[in-house]
Amino acid sequence: MTKNQIDIITVHIPLKMVIARPRSGRGNLVPSPKERDCFVAALLAMTAPERLLTIFVSLIAFSTCVFAQERIAVNDVRWQDGNCPVCGKKVKLAVVTATNTTCGIDRDLFIRSAGPQPEFYLIDTCPNCCFSGYLNDFDLVLPQQVKDNLKKTLKPPHPINPKIHQQEIATLDKYELAYQTFKILGRSDESFGWLTLRASWIARDLYCNLPKHPAIVDVLIEAGKLVPPAGKDSNPAEREVRQAKKLALHMTNSKTKWNYDAVIALLYRRHGENRSALKSIDRIGQNKNTPADIRDLFVQMKRSIATEQHWQELSAEHFNRAFTTGTISPANQAIAKYLLAQLYHRLGKKDEARRWLNEAILDRRLPANLLQWAKETQEQRP
Repeated sequence: MTKNQIDIITVHIPLKMVIARPRSGRGNLVPSPKERDCFVAALLAMTAPERLLTIFVSLIAFSTCVFAQERIAVNDVRWQDGNCPVCGKKVKLAVVTATNTTCGIDRDLFIRSAGPQPEFYLIDTCPNCCFSGYLNDFDLVLPQQVKDNLKKTLKPPHPINPKIHQQEIATLDKYELAYQTFKILGRSDESFGWLTLRASWIARDLYCNLPKHPAIVDVLIEAGKLVPPAGKDSNPAEREVRQAKKLALHMTNSKTKWNYDAVIALLYRRHGENRSALKSIDRIGQNKNTPADIRDLFVQMKRSIATEQHWQELSAEHFNRAFTTGTISPANQAIAKYLLAQLYHRLGKKDEARRWLNEAILDRRLPANLLQWAKETQEQRP
């Protein structure tokens, strides 16, 4: 597999937000007055709900990062001109640079970083013919028969206007089209495993936001006090999961404290701890005190969990088949075993999870941090 296909890189800031670009190749976050003016202009151009969610989600994302005194590199998304290898039309292709891990990593290896979330930009789609893939897939030279097959077979989940910028196409639609494209191109099960795993992360990040309701803000502040930031080498993702657990212990009256359930569900959901999130989501739906807009938001969040699980099922299926057929890259075997264990654990398939946890733990190539996580997962109830 190419570097573009196996690198796991990733906090999603809405597309309309202007991110300060690095200077002199150092990747320093130093916005100029002009950039700040552009940022304000972008906010003013949004509708009121977009503006509120943009500011609030950004604050949550950046507040969970461990910012040291020094400046940090921020992910930068740029667009370059390219041509579709199927229809030959010009298309803007995304290029993601200056990746970092300052906002933590989930236990299924979803890395969270400052700036745009790279997984949202790794797949490019031609709006004209729907050919989709990684950046280097747009350099392919395809036989005419394959081109014709792609034109005839590719079906987007939702209609796509061929005149739009591909940035306007829903990200999961791009991943679905990439899945269809890779089938026709005959990609390996391992490549499908990585593609579908990334798609599950996209589904996880959808609807992971809350309106700036005073009752919710109070609980977020309390969560920060219960588990304050640790050193810069700690994992902010793990911190948020600990916050959710401590908030659950502090929530004595679930009939009135819908705001606690809202924050607990959000914190668990952000990191794919869906079985724990669903308990709070169900209570939110049953609680008569829950505001209607909050209830509606969590209906969407619950649907996104089902979408994530669909992609997780596909990822587990492809990684499993890659091991069965002996086609998985030797360098990726230990991590793939660990990922299979995590996928099955999150899907509640305890026998499969137990098998792959044992396989991963016995593999001496597994990195020490993943070995520790595997042992901790082994001690949990699936």
